[in-house]
Amino acid sequence: MKHLRALRQLSAGRTPNLPWVLSALLLIASASAFALNYGFALHGWFYREDSRYFSNGLFSPWDVITAFLTPHNSMGHFRPITKLIWGIPQWVGLFDARIYHSLLFATLGLAAILLMRLSFILFGHPLLAVLCGILWALMPTNAKPIYWICAGQDTAAALFIFAAFNFRLDQWRTQKHEQLFRGLCLTCLFFALSSREVGFSAGILLLLIDWRFGRLRKSLDVIAIWAAFTLWVFVLNPPFERAHVSLNAGLFFSGATLRQLWDYALSSLWTLGDADMRIYPWWAIFITVMAFLALLIAPLLHWALLFASLLAMAGIVPFLLINAFSIEYVFLFGAGISLMLTGLPALFLSRRPASNAAQVALFVVGLAAIGSYYEYLRGSRQIFRDNYTSRSIIVRDFLAELKHFTDQLSPYQRIEITDFGPYRMSEVRDSHHLIPPALDELIPERVFLIAPSVLGSGEGTGLKNPNNWVWRGDYNGLPRPARIRYTEKGFALD
Repeated sequence: MKHLRALRQLSAGRTPNLPWVLSALLLIASASAFALNYGFALHGWFYREDSRYFSNGLFSPWDVITAFLTPHNSMGHFRPITKLIWGIPQWVGLFDARIYHSLLFATLGLAAILLMRLSFILFGHPLLAVLCGILWALMPTNAKPIYWICAGQDTAAALFIFAAFNFRLDQWRTQKHEQLFRGLCLTCLFFALSSREVGFSAGILLLLIDWRFGRLRKSLDVIAIWAAFTLWVFVLNPPFERAHVSLNAGLFFSGATLRQLWDYALSSLWTLGDADMRIYPWWAIFITVMAFLALLIAPLLHWALLFASLLAMAGIVPFLLINAFSIEYVFLFGAGISLMLTGLPALFLSRRPASNAAQVALFVVGLAAIGSYYEYLRGSRQIFRDNYTSRSIIVRDFLAELKHFTDQLSPYQRIEITDFGPYRMSEVRDSHHLIPPALDELIPERVFLIAPSVLGSGEGTGLKNPNNWVWRGDYNGLPRPARIRYTEKGFALD
């Protein structure tokens, strides 16, 4: 019967496996665009605020426990997953910037694949599912964590949230392994809540999935985890004062909210690099208008479109409630937009089987969309290449030069850097606070001392300050440190 059905489809101008073949080709093109868009980040190094995780990483298994039992970090956030992202590679001896960049590179790619699968489950169209995932992966909202790896918890949160959705759908769609999928879903929800604040929005969407399959009575597991985290993070130890934000529910219902929604819709899709754009191409504004209207109207047509709309709203509502507009981390908003833009045509095409010509035309349109979006992001790649990758390489080379010079000195010796010379005035002068914590990891044979005035970063160096009372008091009997400075010709003894 299957063969006869296939022959009838073939005689009608339809090939059964053609959509999957074209989807595979589009996936290959998508992977190429993804690699080309983010590939040069793998050549970078640690940069700017990445440094704070050098001195706040994992040093023992107890640190993992305390990270999850502490309701906030030094910035007022509950994001213990960052301890794992930075600590595990150090534990296993893989302290290399390329390792961290590669891990986040792979995390974003896997999250995009999970979004593709989610799109296919919701809308059933393989070609548009691939397009959904790659358009989201290329969005500017995902660029910064790839280059600025201290924001890796955002990419991890997206991965865990999409995985939780997939496992919950599998739990209700299949008769086998229900408990396995339940456990995987709850585990991913736990880590999503531990990654970033928007992870709390995932619980509401999981309830929507349960409602769709008539299993809302079995949602107590999700509710219990979500309520426990909410009580721990937002009720018992509210982070708002430490994070310098405050809840403003009244503003949420004002006209300013609509303006912010519009700003989010524009910036999430079209902002280049790490800069605030104010002027966008007319066609970008037109596409954004269509996407914005779809978010408001399409949920009335199908429950999957309601899911996409709520996913987008879940990504920005936390920022609207605290009146803290940010274009950097609204990755769920971008995912909802991608699901909406590809889900609408998918539902339209599902009404009747498409011919071979229609499938090929859709493939060409998808390929053109990926290529056009990749080309549009050329300016974004250049900004990140200049502001992140190239500067981080300068820091890396500077410290490599320091290591080469100090290797010629006696081991286990204190070294005081008295002058950064021309390096202090280089284009990476705002990255000097990376140097003190990095030195312990890269040159563990030495004890480096740097006065804050010499570093010029405006941040203290703690025990690395040669004027600290520890060196004048408790360690007064130690030999005097070797004093070195940086000159036009490189490092030299002072």
